[in-house]
Amino acid sequence: MSLNALLKDIPRSKPSSGVVSDEPTSPPNDGAIQRVWDSLTKFIPTEVLAPYAAGLSLASTQHWDPFTIYLGFIFATFGLTILFEFAKAAADKKSWPALPPLIWRAFAAAIAFAVWALSVPTNPLQSSVGGAEVAGFLAMLVSPVIYALDTIVMRLFEVSQNKQ
Repeated sequence: MSLNALLKDIPRSKPSSGVVSDEPTSPPNDGAIQRVWDSLTKFIPTEVLAPYAAGLSLASTQHWDPFTIYLGFIFATFGLTILFEFAKAAADKKSWPALPPLIWRAFAAAIAFAVWALSVPTNPLQSSVGGAEVAGFLAMLVSPVIYALDTIVMRLFEVSQNKQ
């Protein structure tokens, strides 16, 4: 799933003059099957995984350190998540996103990337986590866990915003 889809339900800050308000929306309730699918796909940062796979090829052909590339992409995921959301708000002429939920989502996307990146078949770092099988298992596990945490955290942010 893309970062764009990940950020579609971030609450917005109070609009300033001339800015159209954008109330937070809840994810659609399409039933249990849709929730299961969302839990597996919501936190896969595809915009970062694709260049990361290309970066791993540089590690093998240019003798770059794969761990440095890995860490760089974890930080890039965090920053790009925030950048994409602000760019989307600016392009759509919507109010800026509320920072606490956005920072949480950026952190969650970085964690998801950190785990999913280890499952890339050409990743030389797989041996450090127990091999391709363990990396694949962790990748399947991280998305539903972060999805569950996200549901809790976003509800906590909603409650705290309603008190203001």
